[in-house]
Amino acid sequence: MVPPREQEEQIFKKQTIRQASFILGGIALLRLILRFFVVVLIARRFGVGREADIYFLAQTIPVAMAASNRQVINYAFVPVYTEYNIERGEEEGWKMASVTISHSMMTVLAFTVLYFLLAPLVFELVAPGFSPGDRYSATQLSRLISPILISFALFAFCEGILYSRHHYTTTSFATLCVSLGTLIGIVFLADSMGIFGVGLGLLGGHIVQAVIPLIPFRHYRKRLSMILDWGHGGFRKFYVQIPNILWMQLCIIAVIVTDLTLATTLGPGKVSALQYCFTIAGMVPLIVQATLLGPLYPRISERIVHKEFEELKVLIRVFFRVVMFVVVPVAVGVMILRIPIVTLLLQRGSFTREATELTARILLFSAPSMVLVPLSSIFFLVFLANNRSGLLARLSAIFIISNLLLCLCFMQFLGLAGIALGTTLLYLGQIFVCGYLVKKEIGNLGVSALTGLTAKISVATLIAAFCLWAGLHFSAGMVIANDSFFPLVRLSLLGLIGGLAYSLTCYVLRVEEIGKGLDQLRDYSKGVVG
Repeated sequence: MVPPREQEEQIFKKQTIRQASFILGGIALLRLILRFFVVVLIARRFGVGREADIYFLAQTIPVAMAASNRQVINYAFVPVYTEYNIERGEEEGWKMASVTISHSMMTVLAFTVLYFLLAPLVFELVAPGFSPGDRYSATQLSRLISPILISFALFAFCEGILYSRHHYTTTSFATLCVSLGTLIGIVFLADSMGIFGVGLGLLGGHIVQAVIPLIPFRHYRKRLSMILDWGHGGFRKFYVQIPNILWMQLCIIAVIVTDLTLATTLGPGKVSALQYCFTIAGMVPLIVQATLLGPLYPRISERIVHKEFEELKVLIRVFFRVVMFVVVPVAVGVMILRIPIVTLLLQRGSFTREATELTARILLFSAPSMVLVPLSSIFFLVFLANNRSGLLARLSAIFIISNLLLCLCFMQFLGLAGIALGTTLLYLGQIFVCGYLVKKEIGNLGVSALTGLTAKISVATLIAAFCLWAGLHFSAGMVIANDSFFPLVRLSLLGLIGGLAYSLTCYVLRVEEIGKGLDQLRDYSKGVVG
């Protein structure tokens, strides 16, 4: 019989950032492949049109709210739970988790019922361009999907506990279930149920995702149980942060929904075109979130708890180096190769050439967000770990108003692409504002030391971009009729040319800063990550 303490050490085996990043990177890549496969199948079956618009708008609200619950739980729960484990011991940590989960799940259940009842009113507001019939279909589909709010909240608590104990892979494997469930809905249910079959598959995937992380806790039913104690100190500390963080997350959802709501006013197919674009542009930020930001958040929390601000600054600079070196050339490449990328990924079945051109035009203005979203996200994590959620809540309100004004302004000149440009400029503004405020909180970040690296990366990216542009125009007349493999071969060769040009230029310019950054990251990963 293995003693409970040894069982716990076996179940919650600690991992370093280096170990976690390799595993999480592979899982994130697989998850992205599955997500793109889901999008490809939806594009093939529904194209850019009425049914796709209904599905994307209907699932966006509950999915975004569920993801928001996950972020609220992790941002508010992880620092408090980590603090209890460090300062008060294991038993108090488990009790704090039990009390918090019990109260929170009851609240989420009540909120889900409220959303189900108010869904018709919600879609009156967010779908002004839909016909009454389409609005009714979106309402019913959103109601069908709404239970994911409960399953995702349960998943988020399991994820927070496992992440705090430096075990990252269990919840990452579970996230694959969402895409797998949606694929089952598309393949087996869409013929008979249409978009409602896709929604049913999405719901089933979320439920399975929530069940898998519960397996490591089966030995700890007595430690993790239902406890209702409104006066518990840990729960009160958790609860105090909820209003501000929840408001911040609701503002983020409002930005997404505002974009889609404005798209409904531009005619049929515009919501789905915008969503296809955001899916492609969101690929890189999702990888960064899974491989770096997720595992680093407990580390950031502990650095702030121990007031080790110099180490925190180094961590921020290392993150900036890695993102700039890797993501900037990718974003520029996507902007140049946007039409071949959309053609290869989506143009089949009901997704026509006209839909490709519309989506590619939006992608031109949305691709820079691949860089901007990760850079702004790490500042958000610092604020949250430092219990500055109130400041973020106020900033979020300003950001949503700014996004609406920017989108309305650029829509007048660029149409649907103006919505993408307005949101991209919002992310740029977030970096400057949040970076300035973080500097006031913890001191000079030393970001100016990255000036040399920025200049070298800019030169290397411009040279690679010219090579991509030249190769794209040179190969434009080489398209072989009825050859389905040519777009893949062409895009692969162009990517190889751009990658080689970028790598060789970086070698000639001696981009040594990235090597220093990776060395520092290895230094962090020698010990167990906090």
